[in-house]
Amino acid sequence: MMVDMSKIPQVLASLAATMGGFSLGIVLAWTSPVLPFISDCNDESSKYNPNLNNCTLPKAFTKEEGSWISSLFGIGALFSCAISGILMSKIGRKWTLITLNGPLLLGWICLLIPAYKTDITTPNLFYVGRILTGLGTGGFATVGPVYISEVTETSIRGSIGTFFQLMMVTGIAVINGLGIKNAVHWGTITILCTIPAILTILAIVFMPESPFYLVGKNREEDALKSLIWLRGSTSNVYSELEDLKKSYKKQRESPSFSYAKLFTDGIYFKPFIVVLALMFNQQFSGINAVYMNLKPIFLKAGSQIDAGLSAFIISLVRVAVTLVAAICVDKFGRKPLLLLSGLGTCLSLFALGVFFFLDENKNYVSDADIQPPLIFNQVINETLVDEKYGPDSNIDPQILQNINWLPMASLAVYTITLSLGLGPLPFLIMAEIFPQEAKDKASSLVTVCQWSMAFVTTKFITNINDAFNVSGGYFFFGSMLLIGTVFIIAYAPETKGKTNEEMKEMFLHQRRINHKIINLK
Repeated sequence: MMVDMSKIPQVLASLAATMGGFSLGIVLAWTSPVLPFISDCNDESSKYNPNLNNCTLPKAFTKEEGSWISSLFGIGALFSCAISGILMSKIGRKWTLITLNGPLLLGWICLLIPAYKTDITTPNLFYVGRILTGLGTGGFATVGPVYISEVTETSIRGSIGTFFQLMMVTGIAVINGLGIKNAVHWGTITILCTIPAILTILAIVFMPESPFYLVGKNREEDALKSLIWLRGSTSNVYSELEDLKKSYKKQRESPSFSYAKLFTDGIYFKPFIVVLALMFNQQFSGINAVYMNLKPIFLKAGSQIDAGLSAFIISLVRVAVTLVAAICVDKFGRKPLLLLSGLGTCLSLFALGVFFFLDENKNYVSDADIQPPLIFNQVINETLVDEKYGPDSNIDPQILQNINWLPMASLAVYTITLSLGLGPLPFLIMAEIFPQEAKDKASSLVTVCQWSMAFVTTKFITNINDAFNVSGGYFFFGSMLLIGTVFIIAYAPETKGKTNEEMKEMFLHQRRINHKIINLK
């Protein structure tokens, strides 16, 4: 198959923008290899990890402090999205991507200090560092997809649009790879984490600004130069520039967009609800609760394989399936992949719920304690041999032994199906579905909501498990996904091959039909 050389500049510009996604991935995964050395370690009483006497700080942080270190990233990220939405309109997509790396580098410095200043006994620097790294990367989830959607042609936008998620999961895999057999000190890992931020700045400086943004600032000559660079030639760029000018003129002639209009006008509110539902499905799949804690999860599970290697393998699977999604998204469309992803992830969570329900209600534990892999950072109750669960417990432990393959199989299905749709596609659809005049503000508000949900699910997953038992937590998340998947079937439109203006026309057409129906009544 011949490679279309004219598309290469678009790919390069997109890759430069998605380097922010790589930084986002390493920020998300940083806690996975690091937490075992700073939180809930030196715990000789633990039945499941007696060898974790490896704290690098004079005082181990508590589980509660560790959960704050993981989750405070989400607070910084949601503020980043709000700020990025403003910056995109003021200084442009390109310079917003560059600016975000400032707080990111400051955050890494804060996290680096405790690695070598070993007399630190409070987690304050970790809290500040995690908030700053969130502030520096959360906005990439808004700006990156918007920039990519505005510099690529519709024929390749779907595949290129998944680059952001692909780079993010690659960042997660790299960090978990550095944690294999604890070969790399977590301070060294933190130093290495600064490199992508520096490379992002260097790469983006040489990329063109979004042509649509330049047209909006009356910089037509710069917009033309940008289009020529991106398309690799002067053919058709003049007609494309005219289309951009018409689109911007149409946008200016329409009433000015505001957040109030987002909630009162159906052509903005409907796509907002669709994308918000997609982000809800993504976050309430437990995606961040899992991938921020992969190594601690496998350590607590008592896995026979090195916990760092196990986390790395799961991360590589996620990278591979995200790459498959990038190839398939323009062939099969967004909606079929979302439905397959939603149903597969939902079923895997229900399967885990069934397993843990049986585990919680068995009448005793046999000599061979069953140690299923842990997900969502839960803790299995330590149970002694022949300990009775109560008169109503009638589940034979042999049943659990016969299906002890189910948790790992469910985790595999969870990882594959999540990475096929719910992981990468919400960001792509967010960039495609909003009318051009609403894209900046609507996208920033959606990602603020997304990171708010990420903070809630990451911080309070332990509380959810305490309230409903581990099985109840799985059933809860599975039920949320089922509801969200039904919503996708009923209301989510297909965005494959459509421009933002075409999506707007579709929602306008729906509004006209609704008005006619109301008038007939």
